[in-house]
This record gives sequence, structure tokens and C-alpha cells, in this order.
Amino acid sequence: MPYLWSVDAERRLGVVVASVPNSFESTRDGIVEFSKDPRLGPDFGVVLDLRENDYTPSAAEAPELTKLYLDSFRGRPLAMIVSRLVQLGVANMISTIAELRGGSVQAFRDREEGEQWLAAEVARRSTKVG
Repeated sequence: MPYLWSVDAERRLGVVVASVPNSFESTRDGIVEFSKDPRLGPDFGVVLDLRENDYTPSAAEAPELTKLYLDSFRGRPLAMIVSRLVQLGVANMISTIAELRGGSVQAFRDREEGEQWLAAEVARRSTKVG
């Protein structure tokens, strides 16, 4: 299975980890399946850990993946964790497209940094609502 996930209700966090082999289709299927997990609360953040991923989306696929993430995560902030420079470039492209469409997606090379940003984003949103 190219995507494994867990949900940490206490931290209000969903974590998706990519593994090999992977493709556009398996990415789409994995994200859609994860987004249907009933444990994933509406006020959660999502970590998408792509560091071990052997698939890097093309520039043409980036807008399609951005739409998939925004539709699937329905407003939840997303931290994309990558290891390779080419992955960072595509992740930043997705982040920019998401921002233009009203989403909150950020790219990181360090998972701890990504999770810190996500925790702050989730806390900021809960303060705005509450």
C-alpha cells in the first residue's frame, strides 16, 4: 500500500506517509481514502510525509493534485514534508496554487518544522472560531 496513515485525536492531526511504489493514481486513491477516515475531525491539520516517495508530480499534475488536496481535506491546513529538491519545487508550486484558491498548504524539508507550523495553524484557526 503506497500510503499509510494515522490519526492523533489529541493533537488534532492526521498523518499520511507515502511509500514505494507510487504513482499519480495511487496518490489520488490514497488521499481520497484517507480523507474519508471518520476519525479525521474537521478542525484537524494534515501532515503529508512524502520523503520516501518515489513519485514526483509533474508541473502539469500540480494543479490537479492541489484541487485533490483542497477538495479532500476541506479547509484543513496541510504540511507537505519532502526530502528532495525537486519535490520541494513541486510542493511549493502546490502551496502557491492552494493559497491562490484560499487553501493553507506549506512545504517543508523538516517534519518537526512542518508539524510545528501545522500545530500553530490549527491553534490559530480554533481561536478564530472560538
